[in-house]
Amino acid sequence: MEGLKQFAKIIFSDLLWDFLSFPLWWYTKGLREVIETTWRYFCIAEKRIGFLVWIENLFVPMFGQYDMAGRIISFFVRLFEIFVRGIILFLFGCGCIVFIIFWLLLLPSIIWLFFEHAFLIF
Repeated sequence: MEGLKQFAKIIFSDLLWDFLSFPLWWYTKGLREVIETTWRYFCIAEKRIGFLVWIENLFVPMFGQYDMAGRIISFFVRLFEIFVRGIILFLFGCGCIVFIIFWLLLLPSIIWLFFEHAFLIF
């Protein structure tokens, strides 16, 4: 019987510690992991969109057209592509920021809704 009491004490103290330390984890290590993962997704999106590649090659003629008309056309086509891809990357970055803000507000929202509905029951 003594072993059962000790087992229950360990389990309940562990659960209590996990329950109380969860918000600390949520806003420290959990937030850091979310930010790092979101940054990785943003970098992957930038590589898939190729935004920096288009900027690096802005003054390089397309299709090997080294005459003046080819250079001018290539410059404006690439400028347009950089503009469009920049807008796409900007919108994706805004989505990443919204996700991080959502992460920050999720735990207080859940706690608030829990207490709001718990008091409605009683």
